[in-house]
Amino acid sequence: WRLKLDYSTEQQRTDFLAAKGVDPEDLADTYMVCFYFVWTVLVTVGFGDMYATNIQEAIFCIFLFISGATIFAILVAQINEIIGSFQESTKQLDKYLDAYLSLNPSLDVPTLMRIRAFERFSFSQNQVLLQHKEILSREGLPENLRVAVAQRVENNVFSKVLFLSELESIKNIRCLFSAEMLIKSETMYFSERSIIFDWKEKASGLMVVHSGQVRLELPLDSAEADAERKHNRSTTLVVLNPGDSFGDTSVLGDSSWAGKYGVSVDFVAHTHCAVTFVSAKDIEDISAKFEFFPIRCRIQRARQRKARFETELCSSENFWGLAKQGIPAAEDTVGLKKYRTLKTKSVFFWSLIARRVWDLRVRQRDNLDEYLSSQLTSQRALSIREPTTTEDEEQEVLEAFRLFDTDGNGHMDRREVAALLALGYRTPDQGTEWGRRFHDLLARDDGVVDLGEFRALVTGMVGLRSVTATMRAVFEELDATAVPEGVAGGITADKLAEACRGLSVFLDREEIEDMIAEADQDKSGAVSEGAFLQILKLFWYF
Repeated sequence: WRLKLDYSTEQQRTDFLAAKGVDPEDLADTYMVCFYFVWTVLVTVGFGDMYATNIQEAIFCIFLFISGATIFAILVAQINEIIGSFQESTKQLDKYLDAYLSLNPSLDVPTLMRIRAFERFSFSQNQVLLQHKEILSREGLPENLRVAVAQRVENNVFSKVLFLSELESIKNIRCLFSAEMLIKSETMYFSERSIIFDWKEKASGLMVVHSGQVRLELPLDSAEADAERKHNRSTTLVVLNPGDSFGDTSVLGDSSWAGKYGVSVDFVAHTHCAVTFVSAKDIEDISAKFEFFPIRCRIQRARQRKARFETELCSSENFWGLAKQGIPAAEDTVGLKKYRTLKTKSVFFWSLIARRVWDLRVRQRDNLDEYLSSQLTSQRALSIREPTTTEDEEQEVLEAFRLFDTDGNGHMDRREVAALLALGYRTPDQGTEWGRRFHDLLARDDGVVDLGEFRALVTGMVGLRSVTATMRAVFEELDATAVPEGVAGGITADKLAEACRGLSVFLDREEIEDMIAEADQDKSGAVSEGAFLQILKLFWYF
């Protein structure tokens, strides 16, 4: 406006203001127009074909200019912060890598490149994990918000762990338990082809593949591995991906890292990988907290079941030596009884096939609980029963009941059951047997739950279904595999081959026939239910 005053005539100034719809005598409107042109220049919008033609449009444009400039400044600041943070991380990594450059004599370029790739991988992974641990360690959040944070940060890292699987009815508690384990965990980094554990090392906790891949190999110095190499076969049993775990059974006292598969094998880094480790002692300490009672109960039951299975195997007339314990196939030095062992590869693939049948087929059935109940009430199953709850479990159930029975009247009313659900025990699905029982109890006129009913409900929440029933269900699924001229009565090579094709388990015909021949106790050409269950008892504890 100063320029207009100094470098234009009175008539030019009047025509200019008139074109903008401004009264030359109205000083406020005049300066508003000038302010509009100033902001147009400052934000580099330009005057173009579209521009304000009156005061109202000028005010709107000024507001739009200021808002746009503010948003743009915020975005630039955020981008600058992100770039700065990245540059800071890069500087830290470069400083860390400088130590390798100072070696004399210096390393060759290919080796330096491999080192740089591994260090960059481990550095970035570690930064994220440290941030997640810091978030989970914060105190003061309300329980519902803490659960939300745990679900996001934990991100199902431990969802495939045996003692945490199939706990959908208490998903919140599982997430909080996983978050506690993540806080206690440490992360180990391994470069490609490095040995993580060999078969002789004792399991001391849970390992979960966080990123990268880990492969299971037949023991390098074993006769079985030599035989596989002689036949030009791979000694790799399986490749574990992020989320897969090993050492799950260490909480049961199992000394084998591959105890969930019933074998002892070497663990090798297939690619650069990060593995999260939680010690068995830390898991025990976390499960001792009251809110994790269902998980503690599940672990105790599995520990009891493991001891019972091992006793049954050792006393069986057709005893198979436990391959994972490396017992020589000679004589039992305790019972002086002859026995034979299954090959590590056979036990592993029986376990892999059984778990995939359970996860991909049996668990997908409608009315699963009723189906499993029928497995135990059938004529052939009447002689085998699952163990009842232990004295310790009974005591814990009683203590939990007393805690929720706040008025000490010997039963829980609707208000006290609501407190139980507030801990994260999701209202069970009415489509299940125990879910209907739960809703029926609350729908009664009195609406109360006594100790016996509470015990039954907690058993359902914990997911303590019969393992014998699950093993039988897996056998029936394999036995019923549709093959030409197939009949029920045992798992034949044809049935196993057909099942492997559907489960993405890659074995050639010779390997499948070897598995059947080893497990065929009566030489009938098929694996009987008894033999199949005996194999599964080497590892099926949950």
